[in-house]
Amino acid sequence: MNPLGIFGWIYSGLTLEEVAKTVSGEGFEYIKLRLREHFIVSPGEKLTVGRVREVKKVLDEYGLKSAPVAGYVNIVDTNPESRESKLCLFEELTEYCQELGTTYIATETGSLHPTEPWADHENNRTEKAWNDMLTALERLRGTAKKNGVTLLLEGYVNNVMGTTESASRVIRDLGSDHLGFVLDPFNYFTSRDLEAQEAAFTRIFEAIAPYAYVAHAKDVIYTDKGIETPKVGAGKADWSLYAGMLKRFKPELPLILEHLKRDEAGECRRLVMEAFGE
Repeated sequence: MNPLGIFGWIYSGLTLEEVAKTVSGEGFEYIKLRLREHFIVSPGEKLTVGRVREVKKVLDEYGLKSAPVAGYVNIVDTNPESRESKLCLFEELTEYCQELGTTYIATETGSLHPTEPWADHENNRTEKAWNDMLTALERLRGTAKKNGVTLLLEGYVNNVMGTTESASRVIRDLGSDHLGFVLDPFNYFTSRDLEAQEAAFTRIFEAIAPYAYVAHAKDVIYTDKGIETPKVGAGKADWSLYAGMLKRFKPELPLILEHLKRDEAGECRRLVMEAFGE
């Protein structure tokens, strides 16, 4: 089955060594980090190459590999000053990826919603939003390439890149040089897809998988509030379908557990392994 990993921020409150020891002890091979976690740098403390190297050393001691760095920012923020700040932050993070042992950094594309960076907004589907997104992506991809890093996009139904069709369009418009995807089918599911999951997974894999370098493990459900993507087992996704397609088409991708609490890691890992027949 795919090698498993987990998002590091669920271990907030522990020291770096405690995090690494816990993650390794729970049987994970990968950890996905935000480099400004409190167990990496204290609030207000400057992130440095030296500190990132220290983090890498601790991960190595516990046999852990770094999944793509989490660089999630709203790249189409409607406030110019705020957008520029976010883009600069992302560009800075690309400088540390290789020191951490990865050549990948991930983000979603974001939304034009004025107050909620990941919420739906009607303007997300305009050509202006699309062109603004491409402009930001070209800039970020250029900086990533300079630092030997590949930019990975994670689609989400509420954002500018919210469908498999728009993901394919990104590749047509920009190419795949130092640009790829996070394979996260749950983020692309519509409510209708839940009633035809084999077709939905097939469509998503055909568009995303050829350019994907990491996969996510969670679930999906629609409520009166819209889409929700909870932990594995808490939604309506057919995990046997997902696991089967991963085994067939992308068995090498690190599969990172997401949207869970610290004490749920063991159970979520068990559910994933059961889906793979392990």
